[in-house]
Amino acid sequence: MSNRFGTDILRQTSLRSGMLVDKRPFTIVHQGSRNVEELMKLLCLAGLCFPACATLQISSLTPSPQAPQLLGSPITWTATATDSNAGPLTLQFNVAHPGGTVGYRLAKDFNVGTLAASTWTSQPFVWVPTGVEGAYQIEVVIKDFTSNESASMTAQFKIAPLVIGSQPVVVATANPLVALFSAPACASGSQMRVYFQQQLKSTPATTTNWANCHAPDTMTFEIAGMYPSTTYQMLAQTDTGGTITNGPMVNFTTGALPTDIDFPTFTPVVAAGAHTNTALKVLLRGATISLGTPYLALATDLSGNIIWYYTPYVSAPYVLTTRPLANGGILSIQDGVAWNPASQGLQLLR
Repeated sequence: MSNRFGTDILRQTSLRSGMLVDKRPFTIVHQGSRNVEELMKLLCLAGLCFPACATLQISSLTPSPQAPQLLGSPITWTATATDSNAGPLTLQFNVAHPGGTVGYRLAKDFNVGTLAASTWTSQPFVWVPTGVEGAYQIEVVIKDFTSNESASMTAQFKIAPLVIGSQPVVVATANPLVALFSAPACASGSQMRVYFQQQLKSTPATTTNWANCHAPDTMTFEIAGMYPSTTYQMLAQTDTGGTITNGPMVNFTTGALPTDIDFPTFTPVVAAGAHTNTALKVLLRGATISLGTPYLALATDLSGNIIWYYTPYVSAPYVLTTRPLANGGILSIQDGVAWNPASQGLQLLR
């Protein structure tokens, strides 16, 4: 964890310098031959820097676009800072949810910035809030690991709900096979999930996991596992004391697979039959390289049809998926700029 420097220095005694730092903020009582500047240097070396000798300064923490934005909107944060030391300067981004009691959660860990004209600029932090609406707190922490100095700055960002009224809303995301479904608030103590199925009902319906209601906020779900260019019907199911109530139905049509990405094709050696166990009907496939062509991580049904894929950028689609997580996420290892800019292969854990 990074050091956080306060604005008040408790009573400290420096026997070597013969000076006393009083409990009153920044009051120094001279008792020996060393001057105030020398004591300040000693305090800095001990990690007790206060603004008079700090060498790090955050210049800006800027979102694009500006607030407010709807749930599911990508917001790119950029921070700039200065460091009178040689550096390098690293930057970390944290997010605190509206009304949360947990505090800040790590969103993007320390990574080296880029230096130009004496100013360090963070690598872009692309934040896509898909949880609840409200006022989020975004924090940037800068740290020079050579001098062990750090500083932080926070900014508030308002996220608006997708739902206005009593009808659910479903919108597309950057991935054509993933949708964002949002329903009006349900009573605290109840649970909600999303039921979705192809309009033609050619395959069985799928449901998400149950999520606890948190009135008065709306309920939002990421919906994945759908075929390309296919229309689906979706509705929210609310469980209150064991009684399940269906909400209004909405339609959503997925997009086509991108033509600028190479997708592998799969041919089952033995087709699924009457004795096939379909309880686990999704096959998660890690990234592969076949005959020199890199293929991205994706998921298929039991017949080899693609129902999900992931790539952070088209120019380098190879992502090493390691394991799925209980909340629907996946741990992956990706290419990208890290501490040593000369080596960018599989440097980031995401």
